[in-house]
Amino acid sequence: MEEGKRTLSEGVNGLEMKVDFVSDHLLEEERNIFKKTTRRIEKAWKNVGMQKAALEAQKEAFEKEKEKNALIQAYTERLADKELSRLKKKMDRQENQSSVCGRDLQGSPAGVSEYEN
Repeated sequence: MEEGKRTLSEGVNGLEMKVDFVSDHLLEEERNIFKKTTRRIEKAWKNVGMQKAALEAQKEAFEKEKEKNALIQAYTERLADKELSRLKKKMDRQENQSSVCGRDLQGSPAGVSEYEN
């Protein structure tokens, strides 16, 4: 009987050792999985951060380009207005000159004799 208790006790001790070994092994595997997952998450967040920074830079560049285009548009419109104004003045001068040149010194239209008046 004593021998049976010893064998049973040794068997229980052996099983406890196996359970401890398996438990330690599972804990180690769990730690490894946690570390890998944590690294993947950190890497993903870093990637997201880099993408966000790239998008912010693109947004800034777009805003600057938009601002530059607005300035160019305003400048172009101002130049067009100046050119239009200049052309109007030139046309007015030409009309004034043609109306002045179209009359002789007596006030009759050029090419019309006094007798026809």
